[in-house]
Amino acid sequence: MSPSDSVHNMKFGLHTLPDPIKWFTPAPMIAHGFGSGLLRPASGTWGSLLALLVLLIAFEPLTFPFRIIASFGVYWIGIASIKHIIQKAEEPIGDASWIVIDEWAGLMIASLLCFSISDFFIAFLLFRLFDIWKPWPISWIDKTVHGAHGVMLDDILAGIIALIIFGLLSYLGILPV
Repeated sequence: MSPSDSVHNMKFGLHTLPDPIKWFTPAPMIAHGFGSGLLRPASGTWGSLLALLVLLIAFEPLTFPFRIIASFGVYWIGIASIKHIIQKAEEPIGDASWIVIDEWAGLMIASLLCFSISDFFIAFLLFRLFDIWKPWPISWIDKTVHGAHGVMLDDILAGIIALIIFGLLSYLGILPV
């Protein structure tokens, strides 16, 4: 198969949600990142891009303690929305690609030390790298922890690892100012 064949075989468009989940009710709206996770392919990247925009507007002015509180809040709101969806869905959904609130929470963690547009963009790239690559222990959590916490925790860990790498690069003076 040539690269152009794989592009033609990609399913561009919108995800469908499992029955009886409705797109525009509160729990699904939160879970699919206000529609960003419904785009395909690369739902996680679309979700992370909208999260990045929201972070640049709403997260950037916050002080560090409020950023931590906001990150915990998004984590717990994500858990609640995913639990609601799991209970309502007629079939098991697992870590459905249209659920991107986990990317939002993970990117928030990765962005805790960001104070410029370039910082946020670097945190975004680091987070997406670890979220897609899933090195150990992220891969272990992804495979062994189930339910709402399982959906969220691999992205939280990807965000923590991205935060550590970002902090190290910043401390060493490698990041652009």
